[in-house]
Amino acid sequence: MDVAIVGGGIAGLSLAALLSEKYSVAVFEKSRILGGRARVLDREGFLLDYGIHTCRFSDQGVLAELFKKLGLEIKFHSSNAIVYSERFYKVPKGVMGFLTTKLVPFGARLTLLKLMRRLLKVNPRDVVEITVHDFIKDVTDRDDIYRLVSALIGSGIVCPDMRKASLCEAAAFAQKAVKSRYTGGYPIGGWRYVIDNLRKKIIENGGEIKLNAEVSRVEVSGNIAEGLVVGDDFVKAKAVVAAFPLQNICSIVDRSLLPKSFVEKVENLEPTSGISIDLALKERVSDIDSLILTLQPVIMGQFTSNIYSRTAPEGKQLATFYYPLPYEKMDDRGYVSRKLEEMKERLEEMFPGIIDKTEWERVLYLKVVDGAIPKPGQTFCERPDYVCPTIENLFFAGDTTRAEGNGGDIAFRSAMECAERIDRYLEKFKY
Repeated sequence: MDVAIVGGGIAGLSLAALLSEKYSVAVFEKSRILGGRARVLDREGFLLDYGIHTCRFSDQGVLAELFKKLGLEIKFHSSNAIVYSERFYKVPKGVMGFLTTKLVPFGARLTLLKLMRRLLKVNPRDVVEITVHDFIKDVTDRDDIYRLVSALIGSGIVCPDMRKASLCEAAAFAQKAVKSRYTGGYPIGGWRYVIDNLRKKIIENGGEIKLNAEVSRVEVSGNIAEGLVVGDDFVKAKAVVAAFPLQNICSIVDRSLLPKSFVEKVENLEPTSGISIDLALKERVSDIDSLILTLQPVIMGQFTSNIYSRTAPEGKQLATFYYPLPYEKMDDRGYVSRKLEEMKERLEEMFPGIIDKTEWERVLYLKVVDGAIPKPGQTFCERPDYVCPTIENLFFAGDTTRAEGNGGDIAFRSAMECAERIDRYLEKFKY
């Protein structure tokens, strides 16, 4: 075949859907379900995402762009986030929003506006080594402004620790956010709609999808990947794509075939991590249909069934909340247990009685949420390119590549940009 893709997450499926319009393509997914970290699970009438999933900037975002390119229809429930600080407030939008917000006292608003205006003028590529913490402290020492910026920027780039967050990524996000009508959106039909439509597009175009198909290695001759070993079979391909976190690239590619510096870089990429909790509620607890953020600690979540009603049985509600935590702490059971209790206490504070109204809960301790936390050394300017440095027809897609964006946006963007690279490579076989 022309292209063999390892990984049936949203990056692999998006890439296959794009390339299958022109080339013979197959996707090999080691599990029995598609979607990767965007997979959907049915449980007692509830449709559970794997953690909280939203689409930044809604119909102006990268998922809408991808579906338009594929000729597929997609609609979003669009909204702007709200922030909880003793009560709920709208996220400030534009100059007047920062001047009128009640999230900080009147005296702090001009300083907040000054900080945000400076952020919007930054060239992201000029500040890859600077943290947001240093940027804020250069403007103000006010704790209330620091907490608010940590929530607004931290939720956008999924890194609420401003001592770690890259100013490059924060500026790139803020500059897109200020031009967008909405901070986010949830696909009508849920994430299953997204995955199903990508799958259908691949199949309609003659592509193949193999489940329970674990790839053991990429066969390489010289600087050319000949194909994949899948079980007892060898699958020959003109181009091979690793569409999974590159920390695991040496599980299928002999590390001696890759530059030592490249292997060290990808194996040391730090992912985002944290706790996700789904609450299957016996009755309605809230009518909020926007992303919800809290201050100190930064927790983000939503009542998914208020956004797309079919995610919960009639008369019930589904809520999902996520608490980002340091990767190095995720194996400390005492620490994550305390953080889970802290999370529940915060939810109870926002929505009194929510825990008692829970029919059942699902807690996920997620060591990998996004493939690379957006810190200096791991910004979109610095992450690996789409083409292997030593194997000319081995390509990379997913959220550990250099695609611009945050969270799942990186995977969709990487698929579009990687597809262009593969197309250019395969064009030479026509002559």
